[in-house]
Amino acid sequence: MTTAALTRPVAVRPVAVRGPLATELRRGPGPLTGAVTAVVLALMLGTTLFTWLGVWAETAEFTHLAAAQVGLPLALAAGCWSGGRDRAAGIDELRATMVRPRGRQLVVAALPVLVWTVAAYLLFMLLAYGATWATSLGGGPEGARLLLVPADAAGLCAAALAGEFLGRHVRWRLTAPGAGVLLYGLVGVLRGDTPARVDPAVWEASETPAPWLPLLYGAGALSLACALFLLLARHRAAALPALLAVLALVPPLVHDGRLWHGEPRPWAQVCARQGVPAVCVRSSLAGLLPDMERVARPLQERLRGVRGLPERYDDGGEGGGRKRPLPQAPGIVPGQDFRLAGLTEPQRYTRDLAYSLLPCFDSGSAGDLPTEHAVMSWLTGERDVFADDKESGAADRKLRAMTPAACADWLTAYFGARDACHAKRPGKVPAL
Repeated sequence: MTTAALTRPVAVRPVAVRGPLATELRRGPGPLTGAVTAVVLALMLGTTLFTWLGVWAETAEFTHLAAAQVGLPLALAAGCWSGGRDRAAGIDELRATMVRPRGRQLVVAALPVLVWTVAAYLLFMLLAYGATWATSLGGGPEGARLLLVPADAAGLCAAALAGEFLGRHVRWRLTAPGAGVLLYGLVGVLRGDTPARVDPAVWEASETPAPWLPLLYGAGALSLACALFLLLARHRAAALPALLAVLALVPPLVHDGRLWHGEPRPWAQVCARQGVPAVCVRSSLAGLLPDMERVARPLQERLRGVRGLPERYDDGGEGGGRKRPLPQAPGIVPGQDFRLAGLTEPQRYTRDLAYSLLPCFDSGSAGDLPTEHAVMSWLTGERDVFADDKESGAADRKLRAMTPAACADWLTAYFGARDACHAKRPGKVPAL
């Protein structure tokens, strides 16, 4: 007798059913929008690298303007594309008959574009701030500028929902690219020197915005996003308070450049402890100070014994000392004038230091050129620079033939003649 072999039932694993939102996040227009936004912002990072790298204020200005000038138009165009998909596919009337609430349908349609756009922007911010953190020579991000990050993210959300609104209500095939180009041009105009402008689009690195200004910008963007979402969900009564909040926040943001504006704050300076005049640089480039001090030391040694010199240079060019302006420190441009190892052109930095000491440098009064050439040659230690100029060569030989004491006395009188330059009396400036 044979017995049938008992077989165990095959275990069937339940198939994970993905909701429509998860599907849209993975396969809808959101991933493509995020990829395009990330690529465009990455190209901006690479092509403008040395204009913002290593300086926190410049990085904050660059990332904010990139979000305003590029991120907002891309988010608006992507939202228009997403909003017009149902009509282009001919299923907009079918959507209206669905049992699922309209608000849930809107979340499924609009949220993927919004999420991917903001994710691309945050990745862009991480790359930019990470690069500056790794290469910064001092300082750090200002608290008010850090508030720009959530404010810009809120602006992208509002732009994406505004695009969704336009895409659903404007029946034109070129709505998406047209709206994006129009917003791009509008932000470009607002960045210009127009009487009325939107400050969140035109902040400069030399200014520290008032902390409440990014908060107002973010609150206005979020209010606009909520109002647009409620209008799309056909909750018009609930959208009214949000629209009123947006209107209330417009006047503080749109003004003539004088009202409700963060006061410009001079960049803090750090100066070397030795040498006269002491070299100074803004705190964001404090790591360059040892190299700058080393390069300036020979010039300071040549000035030993000269009386009446300013105690330091001024990186902002607005200081004052001993009833005369401080000599302006040479401008330092990231990538052009320095790398992390130090100054790229020490000789040019020495020439700039020497040139800023000349009495007629910033007065608009032309001095004795042979004398200026001789003093520059003596300060920088460069010989035969003016070999083709007989007068400059003769003045150079005359200055070098002086004894150290006589040279210090003559230079004291020469550097002290700044008042004569400002009074347009070049004849009062000593000449060789």
